Amino acid sequence: MKFEIFDLSARRIKRLNEFIKQELGRILQKETHQGRYLLTITEVDVASNFKSAKIKISIIPYDKEKEALNNLSKNIGRIQSLVNKKLNMKFVPRINFTIDKGAKSADAVNIILGKIHDNPQT
Repeated sequence: MKFEIFDLSARRIKRLNEFIKQELGRILQKETHQGRYLLTITEVDVASNFKSAKIKISIIPYDKEKEALNNLSKNIGRIQSLVNKKLNMKFVPRINFTIDKGAKSADAVNIILGKIHDNPQT
């Protein structure tokens, strides 16, 4: 019985993660950055108690990350309000944006591998 409850909760969180990711994508496309940078939502992680949602984003070009986070911080009230309207829940997770460092790390590795490939040591 306890396993079934956990399974239902895990599935609910997974569905909520996907829904928030899709809705935030639509909202951010309309509401923010005006084409100065490319913003991608890479991951949404809703806490098991449904009180918070960590939203990992990737920004290109990388030098616009600070600008993007500042812009999101300024507009968090409006963004949260729009998400709240879409979710039919008693308590809506509080959104928190963070930069996904994985994309930047992957690019750095690709650059290094490209250099190794272009200049093989024989």
